[in-house]
Amino acid sequence: MKHSTRDSEGVLTVNHKDSPGLSPEFLLEVQKAFPGEDTLPPARGRGMFQAPVMKCIHCQAMIIINPLRNRQRESCPKCRAYICDKCALNMKLGLECKPYTKVIEEIIEANSGNLKEF
Repeated sequence: MKHSTRDSEGVLTVNHKDSPGLSPEFLLEVQKAFPGEDTLPPARGRGMFQAPVMKCIHCQAMIIINPLRNRQRESCPKCRAYICDKCALNMKLGLECKPYTKVIEEIIEANSGNLKEF
């Protein structure tokens, strides 16, 4: 059976319905820090935010799937799963595909002789 890369997707929900939101002073500081950039609109930080999330198969980092992202989300051709941008860069620099579960197995195997029974 063929699996989708989004089969293990979760949801991040942030409820700010009772929050006063971001202050105008804070929004002004953001605009000063990022001149010429499209910054946060007034009343930001109120209401409900929901976004799909995935876990990077290589490092276990949580990936918030941004629906406004223009570039393609990276995935590992060997694992057939989403990976974070940091792990995608590492693979482009020549590091091998190594899922997190394999790293853990290697650590356990390397230390199996050092473990003492209790």
